[in-house]
Amino acid sequence: MTEYELLGMNPLKKARYKLKNSIKGFPSAFLNKMKSAGKKTVSFFRSIGSKTAELANAFVKGNLSNRLSFFIMGLGNIGNGQIIKGLIYFIYQAAFFLYIAGFGWKYIKNIGTLGTNAGGQVFDPVQQIYIYTQPDNSMKILLFGVFSLILALVFLGIYFNSVLDGYHAHKLKAVGKRPLRFAEEVNEMFDKRFHKTLLAAPTLMVGVLTVIPIVFMVLIAFTNFDKSHQPPGNLFTWVGFQNFKDLFWNDPMKSSTFMNILGWTLVWAVLATFSNYILGMILALMINKKGIKLKKCGGQFSLLLPRFLSLSASCSCRSF
Repeated sequence: MTEYELLGMNPLKKARYKLKNSIKGFPSAFLNKMKSAGKKTVSFFRSIGSKTAELANAFVKGNLSNRLSFFIMGLGNIGNGQIIKGLIYFIYQAAFFLYIAGFGWKYIKNIGTLGTNAGGQVFDPVQQIYIYTQPDNSMKILLFGVFSLILALVFLGIYFNSVLDGYHAHKLKAVGKRPLRFAEEVNEMFDKRFHKTLLAAPTLMVGVLTVIPIVFMVLIAFTNFDKSHQPPGNLFTWVGFQNFKDLFWNDPMKSSTFMNILGWTLVWAVLATFSNYILGMILALMINKKGIKLKKCGGQFSLLLPRFLSLSASCSCRSF
């Protein structure tokens, strides 16, 4: 069918035609997506291999400052004329180690057990008195442990980038070119790399406010956290897949409750999607068609009906 014929088609027939074509083309589209994902996966591992080879070259072919940058961040830049940039890398490394030594390590080392000290009174035989010990807080151990581990991964990324950055400056000097000064790199951040500068703050906020909470809540599912294991008075610990076994097989009450809630959630999702998008689009096409009477009332109805259906499904889920 030509584009001209499609434009002259009735809106409802046009929507039906597009839906039919999308369903018919789903298998080929799915295969193309899978091929694209495979190519991206191969490209990802190739990039890791090339970065690893470049790190090896930085140690073998670089100068002394490049080799020392594997131990002290920024020395590769300082030794090749980028002093301010090298100092920024060094300050970041020092700040990270101070954070880990002063705060993060005490949570990382206990993340395997989520705490062992339940607190309470302990008798001191030397002073012949009872001493109250502060209990471990499993929730804080898990939260700050996860945060510290993710911060460590970010640090590793910046660490490898600092080594490669210093080696890149060395290669520029080796061919007679001058590495960019700090002021020139700042200008590039607001010119050629301005898109990265704009995305830096949103990416950071998404990581802190979205990624870390999601990882934390996923890990909570693998613990025995419940009303009987509420920190700081009570510890909770890892139980592996026991919660999922109870949810699907071992505990009939949990299984029944979960399946009912899941069913109502699916009902709500289908009704909300259908009423807000599909039904709303159908009503809009009908109102836009010539010859339809009471368009004003229909417009108000098209706004109220999807909200009513969505709210009804939501209330049903909550009442359950």
